[in-house]
Amino acid sequence: MKLPGYVQIEPVGQCNLRCQMCSIQFRQDGPPYGALAFMEFEKFTALIEQFGDVRELHMQGLGEPMMHPRFFDMVAYAVSKGIRVSTNSNLTLLNERRAERCVTSGLHSLHVSIDGASAETYERIRVRAHFERVVGNLERLLVTRRRLGSAHPGIELVVVIMRQNLAELPKLVRMAHHWSVEKMFVQH
Repeated sequence: MKLPGYVQIEPVGQCNLRCQMCSIQFRQDGPPYGALAFMEFEKFTALIEQFGDVRELHMQGLGEPMMHPRFFDMVAYAVSKGIRVSTNSNLTLLNERRAERCVTSGLHSLHVSIDGASAETYERIRVRAHFERVVGNLERLLVTRRRLGSAHPGIELVVVIMRQNLAELPKLVRMAHHWSVEKMFVQH
């Protein structure tokens, strides 16, 4: 039997934010209810080995992947197997070291969640996040990518559209253009 060529794996089952539209806030399998909801590196590598024909891996679920201390090791491992890796992130945890790892790990594309073009709207939706920090982190990643002479990871913007941010969609499109974002997904 031929196995799938595309697989999605959730390396982290928890998040540092409490976004209005996300059900992760109701999970009780990570702190403060239980142990960290991080996939073990060995479990990840075993899964990759089981999917011998996989060519694309999307590392995402409800959690924030950059919370995992070995997230970039996972990316590099999959890339070493010839797999094209993508992920989603709220980008709140990006720092200089993680920006470099985004590039050097071989990450192919990064889907960045930004649900508002203003701090007021964004922070109302993405509870615990700071708009200026996320925008600064995205720009940090773009600078790091240029400094290291890489086109990867490609940046894709993800917007969850709702009544409270619909009016900001044109400005979000302009922002995406300013950042030379490759794709923009708008979902309900």
